[in-house]
Amino acid sequence: MDILKYIVFGVALVVGVPTLAGLAYAKRPVLRWLAFVAVFLSFEHYYLSLNFFPAEEYRGTARGMEITATDMLMWSLLLALLLIYRFRFRLLPHGSWLYLLYFFWSSLSLFNAASQLYSFFELWKMLMMWLCFLALANYLYLTRDIEPILKGMGAVVIWAFVVVIRQKYILGYFQTPSIFAHQNTTGLYMAIIGPLFLTRWLNEHNATRWNNIFYGAAFLFSGAIAFFTFSRGAIVSYPLGCAVALLLSLGHRISKRKLQILLFVGICATLGLVKMSPRIILRFERAPESSKDMRVRLAQAAFNMANDKKFIGVGINNWGLKINPPFDYAKDREELEYDEDYKDSLVETIYLMVAAECGWVGFGFLLLCFIGFFLLSLVNWFRTYRTNINYLPSAICGGLLAAYAQSWAEWVLKQTPAFYALMMVFAITSAVSMIMSANGGK
Repeated sequence: MDILKYIVFGVALVVGVPTLAGLAYAKRPVLRWLAFVAVFLSFEHYYLSLNFFPAEEYRGTARGMEITATDMLMWSLLLALLLIYRFRFRLLPHGSWLYLLYFFWSSLSLFNAASQLYSFFELWKMLMMWLCFLALANYLYLTRDIEPILKGMGAVVIWAFVVVIRQKYILGYFQTPSIFAHQNTTGLYMAIIGPLFLTRWLNEHNATRWNNIFYGAAFLFSGAIAFFTFSRGAIVSYPLGCAVALLLSLGHRISKRKLQILLFVGICATLGLVKMSPRIILRFERAPESSKDMRVRLAQAAFNMANDKKFIGVGINNWGLKINPPFDYAKDREELEYDEDYKDSLVETIYLMVAAECGWVGFGFLLLCFIGFFLLSLVNWFRTYRTNINYLPSAICGGLLAAYAQSWAEWVLKQTPAFYALMMVFAITSAVSMIMSANGGK
């Protein structure tokens, strides 16, 4: 099976990527479908990705040089856009420097890495995410066509919901990961994109019956999926993101249509919470004390690493090596037998993970990237106030806040599907900014 995947990858790279780009160049509807399928496949699946130099037993944020179907479709999209629009293509879309600074500093941590190959795995993933951002930001800026992107995200949610129903009511899962590798990834993915469906549903422009049904279903399904994960982070962050998006949407305009939709959503949410509240309460009340203790111990180890290598950290994607012997960052845990066979987990927050692996300076660049894109989206909200695309920055402000909040307790934003979702909303933010600048803010 693995040999077959390598053969398929080779054919896809040599034949598929340029062929799709050529078809998209010749027939513009293919360009839309290319964007749609690339976004739809972003949930990532074993059969839709190829892992070079796999290190499956390693406990890190990347376990190989992974190339996904979405990556190759993004390459085709990039090539097609370059062929079609040529000099109008933006090599550095708005906000690029925020991510590139973080990427550059992360690459410097190679000098302190115990395994530069493991560091390369994560840097490769970050590079693929940059190409995703570059492709989608330019697609949206050059075509002004958001629907394939939103429809692709919505298709992921609808399929994920079908899988959740099967896992929940047929297989008897308590926490449902759906089509993702882990329930925390599922919850974070939905928290990022869920507000987009809400504000698009509330938006009166192009509010056809089909769009109302599709985006309404996508929003309700994304909320159900997030809560069915019973991830404590998702249970808190998903409503937070939607509340912020809703307030910004209402701040733009209050209408009878919006109030009717909100009444319907309120009834559905109330019924859902009444049914699920006993299990949600138990999920918070019966959280094992050992889990809390482990989080504290790992956080202390992260501080030890960051304080020891303040400038560039211990090496990106090297946590899984540096937390264990022969390194002594965690040796002060008296209740644990710290010997050569000891293996520990990942710190449960992306912020301390980055501080440990890339230093306090790298942590600063991560915050700069996160805050910078949020502020850019907030600026977009004001700039689009008199337009029919104001719903985009309204949703993205909420989705980003949800992602940033959930990342205080989880590191899963580094997992490929959640990373894709983040870069997609970054790309939308960048495209909206470029469009408004090109139109003179009108």
